[in-house]
Amino acid sequence: MTNAPQDISPPFGGSLALLTIPYIYTQDDLLTAEGFIKKAKERGYKLTLDLLQELHSHRLLLPLYRVSDEPVEGRRINVEPSYGMNPRGWVLEAAAEGRLRDPADEGYSVAWPYKRPPNEQHGRWWNGFIYSTWQLLDVKTALSRYRFIKHDHFSPSGDAGRMRQRKVALALAALATRYLPSILGRLSMPMGVDESGLRRYRAVSDVHHLLQRAGLDPSHL
Repeated sequence: MTNAPQDISPPFGGSLALLTIPYIYTQDDLLTAEGFIKKAKERGYKLTLDLLQELHSHRLLLPLYRVSDEPVEGRRINVEPSYGMNPRGWVLEAAAEGRLRDPADEGYSVAWPYKRPPNEQHGRWWNGFIYSTWQLLDVKTALSRYRFIKHDHFSPSGDAGRMRQRKVALALAALATRYLPSILGRLSMPMGVDESGLRRYRAVSDVHHLLQRAGLDPSHL
C-alpha cells in the first residue's frame, strides 16, 4: 500500500502562498507575457518578449509564476477549483497538479524561452510565464535599472529594493479581493465562482492575515 500524495503548504512571503487565499485573483488579473506586454504598452512602455527575458535574467522584473510541464507530487497545492480557460485557471490547475513554480525561488534558466522555439507548433506551445497586473507598477523602475546594467552602472544594493517591490505586488494581489471592488465600484464574478461565498469572504477577511501571506509587514504600507 502506498500513501496518498500530500499537498504542500507554501511558505508565506512567496507567490505560491497567495493561492491558498480564498477567491484569489477574482478581482484583479493575471496575464500571460504577451498580455503583460499589451497592458504595458497602454501605459506607454515598449516591452518585447526578448526584453522581458532580459529583465527576468537580471532579476529586475520576475514573472509572478511559471507553469511547468513537469508535475512534482511534493509541489501540489490544495487550491480551489477553477473552470476558466485563462491565466487564473491555468495557474490554479498547475498548482493543483504540482506544476507551478515561483520564479523568485528558482532563478532563471535559458531552458525556459520566452519566444516559441522553431521546433514547436504554433498554437500548441506557450512560455508558461504569468504576471500580475500589479507588476505594471514596477516596469518603469525595472527599465531604468536595466539601462544602468547595460552601461555597467548597476549597484548590487538594488537587490533589497527589488524584493520590496515584489512584496508590494504580492500584498496588492492578496488585498485585491477584499478591497478592490469597493474602490472600483464593481464586483467581478469569474466562471465557477460562488457569489454568496465571495461576498461572505470579503466581509470577514482579515488584512493582517492577508499581509502575512504576502510576507509584508503592515507597517510598510
